[in-house]
Amino acid sequence: YTLLPPDGIPAITDPTYVTGAAAEAQMSPDDPVIGVAVGDDAACWSTWQLDGHELVDAHIGETAIAATPRTPRHPS
Repeated sequence: YTLLPPDGIPAITDPTYVTGAAAEAQMSPDDPVIGVAVGDDAACWSTWQLDGHELVDAHIGETAIAATPRTPRHPS
């Protein structure tokens, strides 16, 4: 195993989005995603895109959110 230093896996801090049709062209219908809806605004991220990142730091409408594809682990 290789231990990474703190912040060794970059967060997505300025995500870009595509339309549903563009996402459908890039993904399979059974690809898992993390989705967030706040009021009438929504966004989702495919878990395979998040594999190389600790989290997504984004805004859904005016609401700041952080989404992560895995359970955070804290050192003992």
